Amino acid sequence: MYLASVTHAPLPTPERHQRLDQLRGLAVLGILPVNILLFSGPFAALANPMVWGELRGPNAVAWWLTRLLFEQKFLTLFCILFGAGLVMQRLHLGPGPDAWRVHRRRMAFLFVLGLVHAYAIWYGDILAPYAICGLLLWPATRWPAVRLWSLGLMLLTVPSIINWLAWFSLSGWSGAALEALERSWQPHLADLLTEIAAYRGDWFSQLRERVPQALYLQLQLFPLASGWRLLGSMLLGMAAMRTDLLTGAASLSGRTLRTGAWVLAGLGLALTAWGGQELLVAGKSPIRAALLSGQPLYWGSLAMAWAYLLLFPRQGFGGWAGISLACVGRTALSNYLLQSLLCTGIFYGTGLAMFGQLQRWQLLLMALTLGAGQLIVSRLWLSAFERGPLEQLWRRLSYRA
Repeated sequence: MYLASVTHAPLPTPERHQRLDQLRGLAVLGILPVNILLFSGPFAALANPMVWGELRGPNAVAWWLTRLLFEQKFLTLFCILFGAGLVMQRLHLGPGPDAWRVHRRRMAFLFVLGLVHAYAIWYGDILAPYAICGLLLWPATRWPAVRLWSLGLMLLTVPSIINWLAWFSLSGWSGAALEALERSWQPHLADLLTEIAAYRGDWFSQLRERVPQALYLQLQLFPLASGWRLLGSMLLGMAAMRTDLLTGAASLSGRTLRTGAWVLAGLGLALTAWGGQELLVAGKSPIRAALLSGQPLYWGSLAMAWAYLLLFPRQGFGGWAGISLACVGRTALSNYLLQSLLCTGIFYGTGLAMFGQLQRWQLLLMALTLGAGQLIVSRLWLSAFERGPLEQLWRRLSYRA
């Protein structure tokens, strides 16, 4: 297993693992084609694509490509890598109360930054939830891999269990609750136009929409669904780190890992495609769609994320692309926030006010273009500086160095 020396100083750049940095860079770039849909259009349109815009011709192709290859896949991969990072921090810092204090400061910085991000810039923040999970999982960094695998898989089943329990208990729901669920899936046109006008307006108009959306994600979706997924995926990432799956030094043969990866990829694509097809014909039963349509995507994305991880070259990529991808990974926090600043500058009223105006195929091309730009900018930045700007601040506050 890859081990860093036990110290309470930050991990020196030469000790970083190239494959992990490249995977982290891939994850950061891979979440943008999905996030850009939330930056650029109504919140409800991600789960229900029939809410806003058409799904014909190039738009249908863009939706299927995003659904099959990106949606929830790279977010899951990022969770896995975050869990692996917790194990690396534990190995690097060693035992004792000083390690816990450093970790608390790291997570506190991430949590505060996430709250600022969620309420001042964009409601879809992942930093604050990651910080909460990181605090909860610190004791688990010392667990054996078998326990991590077992608990991680168990936690991943919780959102599905909750959804199915909700489905089977529908007969006990009040009429108002059923109406609210249906309206969340298919908002009224007036609600959509209000959201669009707000995000095309000034910062305070945006705030009136952003606050309830952020509160919903943090206080409702996190405890009922996304939190379990984050915790489960992070635990699996910790287990993968302990068994060397992430560093490319696992004891299993390359052929075994590739075979397993292709099986997972096929399963993930099949589930995602099936779920997508069911979603497109779900208009006749909006309540069923709201509760159950995401389940094939949920499990398919978990399988696809692991397929991406296992199919990634064991030594990473070489050449310009590999070095640039690693640079994005080394500046992952800065790049994640940069995506938010660029996209809100393009789509919100405090910038170009293009919210709700672009089609899906245009958004996919824009996401890929911005990602290519981040490859270039990250490499240029690290040719002049040792760390990204937010990474440097995070280091100073966490280690007080």
